[in-house]
Amino acid sequence: MKWEKPYSRLTLSLPLEPILTENLSLRQMREDDFEAIWNMDSDPDVMRYIRSPQTDKEAFIAELRQDLKKGERFKFYRMMADKTTDKAIGWLILRPTEDGRWIEIGYRLLKSHWGKGLAPEGSRALIELGFGTLGLSEVMLVLRPENKNSSMVAEKLGFIYQGIRNFYDLDLSFYLLKNKK
Repeated sequence: MKWEKPYSRLTLSLPLEPILTENLSLRQMREDDFEAIWNMDSDPDVMRYIRSPQTDKEAFIAELRQDLKKGERFKFYRMMADKTTDKAIGWLILRPTEDGRWIEIGYRLLKSHWGKGLAPEGSRALIELGFGTLGLSEVMLVLRPENKNSSMVAEKLGFIYQGIRNFYDLDLSFYLLKNKK
């Protein structure tokens, strides 16, 4: 299925099959991933440039469970799972922005897996899916300007800094990667 502008969160989704990389299986989210998601979203270091960490585990897990059953919220997410153990270590997202103008990529990773090259490895695989199977001409990402580590990941992936733009009611660094094919 080719994704074409304007992009729609209602009519599009990622393919269901896992994507395998050297170290990762990028697969659909499952209920047994919720603990890893909680560990990321409640960690002040992981959430430093995103939002305040979660504090109510029971409510957080209940919301994840409900959203997973509905099927809509997570259709653009792929869990980054260790290829040998299938344990979730993070997630990636490749989805249309709310206005349908862009396809955005993002990720979150357990702190214990930072610095191992896994965010670029997983992101690269989703970008290849986007440019190949989905026929995208470009992918964007946004991040807080002070998030130097994620800026380095973006540049390592070939994204080009475009300046500060308003997304999610925040002034964020905007990066763009164009399909060279």
